[in-house]
This record gives sequence, structure tokens and C-alpha cells, in this order.
Amino acid sequence: MAKTSIVSLVTFFQLIFTLINSCSARNGATAKFYDVTKYGAVGNGKADNSKQFLRAWEDACQWNGNSVMVIPKGIYMLNPVKFTGPCRGFIAVRINGDLKASTDISVESWITFKYVDRLLVDGGGTIDGQGAAVWSRANCIHNHRVCRPLPISMGFYFVTNSKIKNLNMINSKGVHLKLYRCQKVVIREIKITAPENSPNTDGISIAVSQDIKVRHCNIACGDDCINMLTGNKNVEIFNVACGPGHGISVGSLGHSLGESTEVTGLHVKNCSLRGTTNGLRIKTWAPSGPGLVSNFLYEDIHMQNADNPIIIDQQYCPSGDCNNQAQSSIQVKNVTFRNIWGQSSTPVAVKFQCSKKVPCYDFKLQNINLAYNGREGILKSQCMNVHGQFYGQQQPRGGEANVVSSGTGEGVLSVSSELVWGDVGEDWFNAVAEGWGPGSAVWDDLDTSNNLMLPSNCSFGNVQNQESHNSDPQDNIFSTHSSPSYPKGVYSIWDFKGFL
Repeated sequence: MAKTSIVSLVTFFQLIFTLINSCSARNGATAKFYDVTKYGAVGNGKADNSKQFLRAWEDACQWNGNSVMVIPKGIYMLNPVKFTGPCRGFIAVRINGDLKASTDISVESWITFKYVDRLLVDGGGTIDGQGAAVWSRANCIHNHRVCRPLPISMGFYFVTNSKIKNLNMINSKGVHLKLYRCQKVVIREIKITAPENSPNTDGISIAVSQDIKVRHCNIACGDDCINMLTGNKNVEIFNVACGPGHGISVGSLGHSLGESTEVTGLHVKNCSLRGTTNGLRIKTWAPSGPGLVSNFLYEDIHMQNADNPIIIDQQYCPSGDCNNQAQSSIQVKNVTFRNIWGQSSTPVAVKFQCSKKVPCYDFKLQNINLAYNGREGILKSQCMNVHGQFYGQQQPRGGEANVVSSGTGEGVLSVSSELVWGDVGEDWFNAVAEGWGPGSAVWDDLDTSNNLMLPSNCSFGNVQNQESHNSDPQDNIFSTHSSPSYPKGVYSIWDFKGFL
């Protein structure tokens, strides 16, 4: 009886083992490896290996199961290549060696992955675009409307359910890594390095893609560390170190006047920006086609001597030859900045230059703590055509607001204390735009003899039609239909308490 039980138990475990092996085989758990050197690739830094790489890819892609294309240690010269799917199973490209690009600038992308599902690209190797040889031929800096960008180092087009990780990318001719029409892609542990003065060498560029996650990347380049273009939805950027570079940017948007633009669902968290020319930036052209930018959350961001730490620029014109009276038609709304701290290297720490045609709406600022590390005056913020609220700590703190005329019919309320929002100044009050007078919020200064007025399309908080704040009967906030003129000067602002 005992012997029969032992035999039955052994038979049971044999059956389980057989079933596990059967399932593993059926699901392709055992990968087949395709070493590029077996196809004739030579890692001597001289011979072109594009044909050998493509043959290895084609065999790996056609394997009916899991496959791994292996690039061993060595230096592999590579002309432009396109790794195209669909493939029959999961496919990995393991880059252990270093890849060096040719000087060919006739293509959009040097290394292209297209129409692939369940792709893994990793290995710890280096992708060297050798951009220094051709950066002098970049013309997009001077002509953004009509230009031919230099080649992308690594482009992913129509790629889904995939991961790109553990790579070093250096000196791309143009953008280092681009996603276009991708879905459910994770980018993590990518190190990108290019000189600060290298033109248009964005780190990661994302366009017309959905459910993208960027994690634990270190990016130093000559343009945007991460750039989000039109058509993106649900993008997460966590634990990214940026700098030097142009910051984490959305846009530029509205470049093509006849096309609509939409970017929704961006979450940027636990990132640091060091020595960047911008921090967190949204940029749209004016004029532009219609569009929407919405549902953005920036939180727990550390600025280390960043220029323009928080900036919305809806008059984006890098060439400087645009019509400054034109307005963007792209609405920016439901944007939150939370726990932004560190140092600004420019006196304007927060700048919202929104469209007069479609003002920014539903902006929230919570716990902004920025200090100015420079000698060009006091730290200040500027605002045009934005509605919203702020909460919690707002730094720098103090008690003076300086009304400065811009000389163009609009002014700036700059502060050495709180982040203050509004367009004020003698010239502005004498040239109030239609519809800005009625319903505008009015501030009293301490001596109650003069009022500071904020235009109704540039207000923060529930300030309209209020009779008082902080229970001070002398400092009233009320609606007005008049636009009195006030002299430029320094006004004491007693206590905002996140009021605007």
C-alpha cells in the first residue's frame, strides 16, 4: 500500500513536470539567440555591419517563439538600418557592444524599429551618433518653420508593449531617442550625453503616443531633455535628472497652422533640473491651429540653478521674426505645479505668457519654494491671461511688490515676497483691453489710498466680487467698471496667504 502511494506520488510529480515543460515550450519561454558575429559582423570599428545586423534581425524576427539578437562587445560601425516587424514572438535586441554611426544625414533615423510588438532593447552598450561631424549643418535653429532635422539616433515607430532600458546614448546628430505612434512603452535607465551647445540634440522626443513611462534616466544635451509633441496621451516621467539642456518641454505645438493639436495626461514627478535654460516648459506658436493641452501634474521637482524654472510660452518664436500681435489658438488648462523647489538663475522664476485668445485656465500652484541665485534684481513672477489658484508655501517671502510698466500697454507685477499674478502699471491702465475692466479684481495697498487692479483674464483665486480678505475692512477686493491710472512704484502687499 505504501509502495503504491509512493509510485503514485512520483507519477504525479512527473506529470506536473511534463505539463510545465509543455507550457514553457508552447509559450516560447526558451529563447533562441542570434549573434550578429555569426552573420559576419566585425566589431573592429571600421567595417560597416548593417547587412549582417539586418540578416540576424530577420531570422530572429521570423522565429516562432522568443528570440534574442545579440551584439557582443566590440565597436561596430553601422550605416542606417531599419528593423521592421511584425515578428512572430517576443524579440530582444541585446546591445553589449558599442554602435557608431556613419556621417549619412539623408535619413530620418539612423537605427529604426518599426511595427514591432513585445520588443526589448537593452544591454548596457553605447549608441554613438557621431554628431559632432555634422552639427554645423543643422539649420533648424534659424528656421524652425522650414528645416530638415538631422537624423535621430534611435527611432521607434508603431512599437507596442515594449521596453527600452540600460543604454548609453551619446552625441546624436539630432534627437537621441524618439517614439512615434507608440503605445505602452517603458523607457528606463537610459543615459544620454551631448554637449550643451550641440544643436537640436533632444534627449527623448515623444509624439502621437499613448501610455508611455520614462523612468530613472539621466539626460544632458543641447536641447530639450524630454520633449513631448502633439498627439500624446498619458505620459509619465519619473526620476529623471536633466541638465544641461532645455528642460522638460511640451511643444513646440501649433507649428502647422492647418492642424489641430492635443496633448493630455502628463505626470512629471521626482525630477531634477540642473543648469538648464528652461525648467518645466509648455511652448506654442502664435499664430497656431486649434488645440488643447490639459491634465498636467508636475510635482516634487528640484531646480538647481535653472533658467525659467516654470514657463508657459504661447508666443514661442525661436527665430525672433514672428508677428508679436498674433495669438495662439491652443488652450492650456488643468495644470498643477506642486512642491517645486530650489534655485532659479533668472529673476523671473515663474512666467505664464498665455494666449489672449484662449487664456490658460484652472492652473494650481502649491508649495512653490524658489530662490534667486543672481544679481539682476529681485525674484519675481509674470503672468498674462491665466486663471487659477495657489496654495501653501509660496517663496520667496517678503512684503514688496513693484509695479513695472512694459512700455507696450501691459505691465508686470514683480515681487520680492509672494508669487503674484497680474498685469498692472500706468500704461496698462490707460490701455485696458476690451472686456478687461468689468469684473476685474482690485487690491488695496496698505495706505488704502490706491488700488492695484488685476485684469479679469489674469487672476488667481476667488478674488472677484469679494468684499474683504483676512477680515481687514480697509483692504477691499471688489468689481470695478473703471480703469483708473496708478503711478509706477513700490507698494506694500500685506499678506496674501495663497489668496490669488
